[in-house]
Amino acid sequence: MLKPTEGAYTKAEMLRASEERGLPANTALFDRWVALGLLDSAESRSRGRGGGVWRTRAEGQLQLWLLLLSQRQRGARSPRVLANVPVGLWLLWGEDYAPVRQVRRALETFAEVGRSAPRHDYRASARTLVRDFAAPSADHRAKEALVDLLVDSARTGTLDEAELERLLIAVVGPSDPSQQADGPRVAGILRAQFTARTRFASFEDYHLRWARAMYLFASEDYSRARPALAADPRFGRTHGPYDLEHVLNRACQDVLLILGISLVVPPSPTLPDSLTLGAWREGRAHLEAEASEELSPLWLPDGQVAGRVRMNVRIWSDQPSESA
Repeated sequence: MLKPTEGAYTKAEMLRASEERGLPANTALFDRWVALGLLDSAESRSRGRGGGVWRTRAEGQLQLWLLLLSQRQRGARSPRVLANVPVGLWLLWGEDYAPVRQVRRALETFAEVGRSAPRHDYRASARTLVRDFAAPSADHRAKEALVDLLVDSARTGTLDEAELERLLIAVVGPSDPSQQADGPRVAGILRAQFTARTRFASFEDYHLRWARAMYLFASEDYSRARPALAADPRFGRTHGPYDLEHVLNRACQDVLLILGISLVVPPSPTLPDSLTLGAWREGRAHLEAEASEELSPLWLPDGQVAGRVRMNVRIWSDQPSESA
């Protein structure tokens, strides 16, 4: 009996692997996760003349499948929450775990692109945001009005930007460069994420690869600065350990923020060529990244232990051609 090439797995083999690791699942769940972008579509491999094809997935997809099931077993059952897993692995370890076509579908699942009636509990998310950023003296009525505005925005796909900024100034505070965050800056973040959701169809593959480069570039700096940021008496609680769990909890919203910034903020003239959209659109930009992790309580299905993420990132670009 022919077997698929080493490192390639059929659906049946992936289901059997999860059963052996105490992570039982069924075909219906597997197929649903493929449709949502949590897993990639299978590749066809010939069995030989007249033998049909094997439909298989690579080793990285097997590890992704097991990690998704592990997260589900820990209580993360919502597809919108689980969409962070393939996107997070892609951010750190690239397309060996999730190709760009899958990342796009996972982001669409997270952003509920095309859904007229969102299913996510946006009120709980809005209350968490207000809790994390509200000034101690913020008026209760302003906080409730802000929650209502954020929920209505998610449900209707429209955003009253002037009212959003007014309420954030009332709840978080006016512009204050001495603080880690203030009302106008939080408004800018939310505006960028909202714009990315509503204009997601305009993004091409190079936008996503550029967003990964920007994420890794910023994360390298953030991992060094995080201890000082976490010591801040007001906003320090928003800076938890920068570990794999952090990445898996925030991956989709971080990518959407970067994509949204590309739409609402003019590019900085001091940005290196390798981090400009033009270099990625023209295929001149390149990225090499190595991510590793230190011990933490999150266990991966293969017995490895997650932990604080360390990265070594190199991003460069070729010189533009004279005809460009």
